[in-house]
Amino acid sequence: GANTPEHQRVLLTEYVSRFAFHQIIRAGTRVDYGLLETPQFYDQLQRAIASGNARLVTMVTSVTQLTTSVVTSAGIAAVLFAMEPLLVLLVLAAAVPTLIAAITNSGATYAFEYGMTPEARERAYLMTLMTTREPAKELRVHGLSAHLRDRYDFLTEERLRRLREFLWARLRVTLVGSSANAVGMGIALGALILLLAKNRIDVADALTAGVAMQQLSSRFAAVTTSTAQLIGSATVNV
Repeated sequence: GANTPEHQRVLLTEYVSRFAFHQIIRAGTRVDYGLLETPQFYDQLQRAIASGNARLVTMVTSVTQLTTSVVTSAGIAAVLFAMEPLLVLLVLAAAVPTLIAAITNSGATYAFEYGMTPEARERAYLMTLMTTREPAKELRVHGLSAHLRDRYDFLTEERLRRLREFLWARLRVTLVGSSANAVGMGIALGALILLLAKNRIDVADALTAGVAMQQLSSRFAAVTTSTAQLIGSATVNV
C-alpha cells in the first residue's frame, strides 16, 4: 500500500537526497572562487558528491532501524525491569563495550577514507585519462600510457596495504568489544541463576527473564549496528 514502511523509507530517502544535494550545489556555486582552487575544499566537495545517494539510503535506513530497535528495547526493558531491575542494568552494561567499539570503528573508517581522498581522486583521474578517447590517444602518442598505469598500480597497492592494516586494527577493536559483551552477558546470566537459587525469583519468571534478556541483548546489538551505520553515513561527507 501507499503507506507501507518501504514506501515511506523510499520517499524519505528522496526528500533527504534532495536536501543534501541542494546543499552541495549551494556550496559549489556560492563559495568564494579562491576556495574552489584549494585541494582541501575540492576533495570535500567530491566526497559529498561521490557518497551521494548510497550514503543517504544507508542513513535513512539506519535511522528507521534505530528508531524501531530503541522502541522495541524500551518495551522489553520495561517488562524485565518490572521483574528484576538489576538484570536490565547488567544487560545494558554488557552492551556498552560493543557500542563503544562500533563507534570507535565508525570514526576510524571515516578517518581512513578521509585520509585516502587525495589518492582516490588521483586514481580516478588516471583512470579517466587512460579510458577516455581523446586523452588516451594523446597518451599513446607521447608514450605515457605505461608510466600512468604504473602510477595507478602503485596507488592501488598502497591503498590495499593501508586497508589491510586498517582492517586488522578494526578487527582487534571488534574482538575486544565482543569479548567484553560476552563476559557481561555471562555475569548477567550468573546473576539470574543466583536470584533463582536464593528464591528471589521463581522458575517461570526466571525462564521469562532469560528470554527477555536474550531479546534485549539482541535489540541492543541492533541499536549498536544502526548507530554505527548512522555515524559512518553522517560523517563520511564531512
